[in-house]
Amino acid sequence: MRNYLFLLLPATAMLWSCNDSATDDSTETRPPVESEFTIGQAHEGGKVAFIDNTGAHGLIIAPSDQSSSKKWDDAVKLCDDLTLGDFDDWYLPSKDELAQIYAVRDSIGGISTAAPYWSSSERDEATAYCQSFTGGYQYYDYYIY
Repeated sequence: MRNYLFLLLPATAMLWSCNDSATDDSTETRPPVESEFTIGQAHEGGKVAFIDNTGAHGLIIAPSDQSSSKKWDDAVKLCDDLTLGDFDDWYLPSKDELAQIYAVRDSIGGISTAAPYWSSSERDEATAYCQSFTGGYQYYDYYIY
């Protein structure tokens, strides 16, 4: 059995805003704007890992690994039970969010390469996707043993 590390995201930090107006159906991509946030900055109980084009929203990860459990369901439960700072709405990142985190891992700092990270993205009823922070690749593994 492999050990897995957990990067966790608070739900409140995962705020996506494509348009300023709820009635605007435009899919136009905006150029990035200056932000008060930087990748790796401490914020809302964790570290900023992604900033969207508005400069006001993005992803925050836990400031350190929360566990090295082997089981996916342990990771999900850990997220449900975790409180960091004043935030208790943490969740396991999707495989796409893990890919975004991998892309800026050096700027974030402190991300272990000792073991892969579980994602919340399930492939089927028995497997979920994982992210290697050593080689950058994603794969799926059994979460039901």
